[in-house]
Amino acid sequence: MSKEVTRIVILGFDALEYSIIENGSYPNLKQMEYGKVELNMYPINTEMIWASFITGEKPEKHGVQAEIRGSRLIIETLKKLSAKLRLQKKMTVFGRRILNTLGIAHKQVYTKEKLRIPTIFDYVDRSIALSIPAYNEWPDVIALRKMIYYALGNPIKEKDLVKRAWEIFELKKRKTLELLKGDWNLFMVHFYIADIIQHVWYYKEDYILDLYEKLDETAMKIKAEIPEDSLILIVSDHGMLNGLHTPYAFYSCDQKLNLRNPKITDFADLIRKRLGIPSKAEVEEIKKRLRGWGYV
Repeated sequence: MSKEVTRIVILGFDALEYSIIENGSYPNLKQMEYGKVELNMYPINTEMIWASFITGEKPEKHGVQAEIRGSRLIIETLKKLSAKLRLQKKMTVFGRRILNTLGIAHKQVYTKEKLRIPTIFDYVDRSIALSIPAYNEWPDVIALRKMIYYALGNPIKEKDLVKRAWEIFELKKRKTLELLKGDWNLFMVHFYIADIIQHVWYYKEDYILDLYEKLDETAMKIKAEIPEDSLILIVSDHGMLNGLHTPYAFYSCDQKLNLRNPKITDFADLIRKRLGIPSKAEVEEIKKRLRGWGYV
């Protein structure tokens, strides 16, 4: 029998790969119910997907769009080739040089003020959103994301990037444990560490597995501080293999949700329903009746 839920905690782990979790022993990531999540949008972009998660809508509605650049397609092609030929390091350097020649433009940074529609946080009286992409992501994390491209192929910069990423990760973990002691009904935190490491050191298999062990341990520590009346949802925006985004995400929950092939846009309504907030469909039905009664 499901416990009564008055609070929801969302642990957003960027780039968690379903196949790695499925084939490993990660009991705190692999909860009572878990599986793949369909990404019903393209391209696979961090800000755009998280915006869809927290709004329950596709990019054309919430307004966070991802650019498709030729340079990105080139580097992804080079990575695929490098993985097949086992020349990851050499091909990464070569790909980076090509991108240097072509040039790369930093796209705009999205914040909650730029979203066209409300998010799950707007519907809940007491909500905490800790560094959520496209909403209120920490500037230090945004800076890290921009450093990935420049670090690729440079061992010194790669080490510096990973070191800084772990520092921010630990800082955010401490902040999470502190904020969980407060008064809230909806809590969400986003961790970017897995995306960074799996981009720059995707060929270091032992390091990747150690990363997942640390993420599982982090989930365990956070879950130990969460009140019993909480539903715990772990979710990613996409997976990652061979340094490339995979076209599906991951979710797990400490309760049975009975989801079947969920889409990334399905969770916002689920969260609203669990917290006793009218679903999008219910709101639309009321609006339909109001139109019929001449309110517009």
